[in-house]
Amino acid sequence: MRHPQRRIAAILAALAISGSTLAGSPERAEGTSSKMQDLMTEARINTAYALNEHLSPFRIDVDARGNRLILEGEVDNEAQRMLAERLAVDMSGIDVVDNRLRVAPRVEDDTARKLFDFVQDANTTARVEMQLLWNETTSGLDIEVETEGKQVTLTGNVSTEKERQLAERIAQHTQGVDSVENKLQVAPEDTLSAQANQVAQEAAKAVSDTWITARITASLRFNKAIDHSRIHVTTQDGVVTLRGRVSTAQERDEVTAIASGIAGVKKVIDALEVPRSA
Repeated sequence: MRHPQRRIAAILAALAISGSTLAGSPERAEGTSSKMQDLMTEARINTAYALNEHLSPFRIDVDARGNRLILEGEVDNEAQRMLAERLAVDMSGIDVVDNRLRVAPRVEDDTARKLFDFVQDANTTARVEMQLLWNETTSGLDIEVETEGKQVTLTGNVSTEKERQLAERIAQHTQGVDSVENKLQVAPEDTLSAQANQVAQEAAKAVSDTWITARITASLRFNKAIDHSRIHVTTQDGVVTLRGRVSTAQERDEVTAIASGIAGVKKVIDALEVPRSA
């Protein structure tokens, strides 16, 4: 089974870079390879699993082959096995799901608790990594994320103190995080990867409106200070419109800051409603 965290990050990065091809002229879309279509399908399903509180994407391997999908790995019970299949069946373009998922054998309570903690840590790490990947400022940075309990540790190099503080803020506001140990080092720009920065810039230009909306929606859901269910996000030609209700002006500022930071966003129109007493 492929390393799940890197698999999801690689899929999302590749999808970002290919977004303009798929969202551009019909001729380009017609010429998109079947391999890229499979990659898109895997990205959509991995994202659906990552956002579902009952499933762990780190234990499920998704292999798309045209309109056929193969699921392999382990889940805790039959309900999770059927849920993973149902989410895949509901995806457009999927006609056949070959469900090879195994139900893991029962283990002793202590072992089960350790496994649960491991999965929770992995999910928290994924939420932080995805948001760093999607953010225009942090997407090209060399940042490693580790989670133990509810503490996240950030290591690596950034080019400015602003980038260092932004990465910490993203991690701190993520669901499941109580504290952040920020070990990021501010290094001169010439010590950072020029290739990573170039990839980030190209990805920012290439993302489609659909994926901008999906990334903002997911980022709002990951944020523990925001009631994402009351917020509606739309994107047209890179211009994001936010509608719905928030509880306070501070929550509105947090929502607009998240939307503005996503790669590919040109402008944010704030149509959020705030109670007058707030």
